[in-house]
Amino acid sequence: MSYAPLPTWPAEPEPRPDCPRCHELDEQRTTAHQRGDLTAMTDCNVLLRRHINDQHTT
Repeated sequence: MSYAPLPTWPAEPEPRPDCPRCHELDEQRTTAHQRGDLTAMTDCNVLLRRHINDQHTT
C-alpha cells in the first residue's frame, strides 16, 4: 500500500528589520512557539505574511 505524500508547509515569514509591527508579530510567534501553542503560532505567521504583503511590497 502506498500513501500520499504529506503536504509541505511554506517557510515562516521573515520579519523586516526596523519595522515595529513585524517585530511585535515575531515576538508573539516566538512566545506561542515556546508555550507549544501551534495555533497561535500559525495565526502570527498569517498576520505577518499579510502585514509584509500590505506594507512591505510594491
